[in-house]
Amino acid sequence: MNNEQEKIEKINYEQIENIVKNGLMTVMDNDYNYYKNNEIIVTTDIQYTKLKNKKPGCIYIVLSFSPASINFHQVVLPVIITVISEQNKVKVSKQLLTDFVYLYNQTKADDDKIFMLFNLPSVGTNFQPVYEGFRSILTVDGTFIISESASFFELTYNNEDIEEKVEFINGQLDYSAQTDTQPFYNMSNFTSSITKFSTLSFTITAFVVSDSDFIKDIIKVVLKKESNDKTFNFDVNFLNIENLNDNFKLINFSVNQKINDMPMFVATFTN
Repeated sequence: MNNEQEKIEKINYEQIENIVKNGLMTVMDNDYNYYKNNEIIVTTDIQYTKLKNKKPGCIYIVLSFSPASINFHQVVLPVIITVISEQNKVKVSKQLLTDFVYLYNQTKADDDKIFMLFNLPSVGTNFQPVYEGFRSILTVDGTFIISESASFFELTYNNEDIEEKVEFINGQLDYSAQTDTQPFYNMSNFTSSITKFSTLSFTITAFVVSDSDFIKDIIKVVLKKESNDKTFNFDVNFLNIENLNDNFKLINFSVNQKINDMPMFVATFTN
């Protein structure tokens, strides 16, 4: 058996089912008053709606996995989340799935080895007769990327007593060094380059939200409420490898805003 086939056979489907189930329950706990009349039943591949579960507020959720593949030493596992909505309604189920996607799309599981991607839910069919009423079928397409050795980088913003994890959609880290070849004049010999200084920069793309101290401090600089020489302190952490605490300066910022979409910003910092 080759190494790639072994990785596929070691997929822990029960763990992934629990990740989805726990995520959905977290969403319901976070907005208890909205979801208090509902419960969820999560299974893999098939769902039996037994008579003892005949509850109008019960939402049935089925995870259907497609064959996994190996891509650059990572296991890529597609999944379709199929949902049978609450009785005679679809509002709660759709909101539950939407909240779940917004909370967990492009995030990692607790063990930092599983990266999750989800599309927004879509309603497939309505008016499916189940027991005394009708229910709707909703689906969410997702992908689990499983890697035992991946090391994502994380950013934590530090401001006085505040430590805030920076949530970003896209992130890019750049290292640049300036070298001096130290030539010997009137000689043709090769010489070794000497690094005089280097800089570390990162660029992130994220949503503009009002409950982030990190974003508030950026906006203060952009709108000239604070000096453009303001120092931002970050912990830059490559998981399981190395971490750095250093001061950075904001050198570039732009916002893209469209109708019916949340505004997004792109910011670049360098030390």
